[in-house]
This record gives sequence, structure tokens and C-alpha cells, in this order.
Amino acid sequence: MLAVDLGTTNGTRLLRAGVDPVRLHPQEPTMLVHGDVLELGDAVTVTYREPA
Repeated sequence: MLAVDLGTTNGTRLLRAGVDPVRLHPQEPTMLVHGDVLELGDAVTVTYREPA
């Protein structure tokens, strides 16, 4: 699964276990792995879970 920040005002941060938070670069796809959390702003988060 890929995540892409489409040039949002506040940006998108990727939180991955064992790694410092990373701000996604606009228009640059980033591969997600099971358990990754995307911070979309204003306390909105999405957790990626791979299908069983």
C-alpha cells in the first residue's frame, strides 16, 4: 500500500514503530507496512493494517 500527501496545508506524518516520525514529501509515494500510522492533522490518524 502506498501513501501520498497531495500537498496538504498541514502535511502528513508517518509514525512507524522504532523509527522517528517522518513528514511525507508532497506527491512522493511512501510504502506503508502493517501497523504504520498516518497523522493527517487535527488529531486525525489512520492506521494501516494488512489484510489477514
